[in-house]
Amino acid sequence: KLPPLPLQATTQASRPAGEQRAEVLLDSGKTDEAINALESVLQSNPDSPRAHFLLGKALSVKGDLFASIKHLEECLRVDEKFYDAYYLLGRNYSRVNLLEDAIKNYQIYYVVKPQASVALEMARIYETMGSPEKAKEYYSRANSMNPGNPNLQMRLTESAGNLANDLYLRGNHAFTTSKFEEAANLFSQALETGNLIESSRRDAVRKLEVARFKIREDEEKQRPAREGFTATRQNFAGTNLKYWQLNDINFKTRFTGPITVEWRGYIARKITRHGRDFLLMIKELGQDELDSMNRDRNDYRLNGHFNNQPSFLLATRRGGFPPFAREGQMITFNGTTDWQFYDIINDLGQTVRLPSFEFISAYPD
Repeated sequence: KLPPLPLQATTQASRPAGEQRAEVLLDSGKTDEAINALESVLQSNPDSPRAHFLLGKALSVKGDLFASIKHLEECLRVDEKFYDAYYLLGRNYSRVNLLEDAIKNYQIYYVVKPQASVALEMARIYETMGSPEKAKEYYSRANSMNPGNPNLQMRLTESAGNLANDLYLRGNHAFTTSKFEEAANLFSQALETGNLIESSRRDAVRKLEVARFKIREDEEKQRPAREGFTATRQNFAGTNLKYWQLNDINFKTRFTGPITVEWRGYIARKITRHGRDFLLMIKELGQDELDSMNRDRNDYRLNGHFNNQPSFLLATRRGGFPPFAREGQMITFNGTTDWQFYDIINDLGQTVRLPSFEFISAYPD
């Protein structure tokens, strides 16, 4: 019985001669010859992960990036633990500007083989994607693996400044659109970084105080609405009405008059029609409703036809809705229905008939 081969010899012996020859050709810069050799290998063994990887590497050197990506993906289809393919895929996807795919592959490689160079590449991609927080995280990881590198220190400092400025600008946008809770949160985060320039820092401090005052003011304005909602619950007996029952005439005949419901929904539009105010609402579906409509989650994106969501109208007199009932808000409301429908105009100028509730009271999220 022969003694076992050394590890290196075992590895080399387990590789087909064609793959070994192609790898030698590739390492010596004979890319075209390596490609021809690898194509021959794959004709006889189309499921060789190493041949697919080496061919992907060779095509990458030639600049044929999409063909390279195809063979690297095929390598991973055969052997999902061929981790070097993830790195090369990350680099190639980055070069063709498919940045999310690049990050996905880099992350898999980085978990198994964490390296400063990979963290640096991921940080640069996150910067390009407009994600300064993630960019700062990976610059920091690269810096911790390679401490004292002046270039990394500079990029980390720049990234921290970019993150602070991004939070400040997003806070400004929220502030100007009267989203004061969001603004207060973003300004607080920007100030906590300690990396704002002085003029931005002073402005953030001032606007943070204004936003906090507006939040307290809104809470006081909403208190009567919440108290009124509680009173409504005590005065009206609610019915557990499901969305699909709005179109069920047999269900309607069980009642001799209007019924009261408590639903939660998203305000998609605010409309004035027939001399009344309407909120075009999208219902938050319960699990049984999601199951009956073959949905896995709630979705509040409304198409131009107004027919892709569980939509309905909430109606009241002109000026009868509370101030917090604005487009883009979630509210919980009490309303009554006797299965009345109204016609409204959708975004395409077409008439759409939707079920309607009469508004009683509501409170915001």
